[in-house]
Amino acid sequence: DGGFAATFGALDLTLPERAAAVLAPYVGKACVLGLRPENIHDAQSSYLGAATTVPVEATVDLAEPMGSEVHLNLTVDGVRLIAKVPPRCKATDGDVITVGLDCTMVHLFDKDPEAAILA
Repeated sequence: DGGFAATFGALDLTLPERAAAVLAPYVGKACVLGLRPENIHDAQSSYLGAATTVPVEATVDLAEPMGSEVHLNLTVDGVRLIAKVPPRCKATDGDVITVGLDCTMVHLFDKDPEAAILA
């Protein structure tokens, strides 16, 4: 639709409109995609239904209750992610859960010379 997307495993993540001005030189090139742990939401989050959030299935490698939040070490299509979710999340090691990736908060980096493209 005239916008940009990043391929992540088997997924195409639609990138925010603010990305269009800087991404043209990177079409078809490999980049590093970053997403902060607080921008990966669990199934109980209201963000999961948002238009900018892409739901994906993830395997919980390790769930670490930290009191005010739970850190989830996840694998999605062979890629390791870390999510910070509210303490109401009851996921345990080995569970397959749905998480939402907030595409408006994606960061992109050029692999060479390791420069920020979209931060």
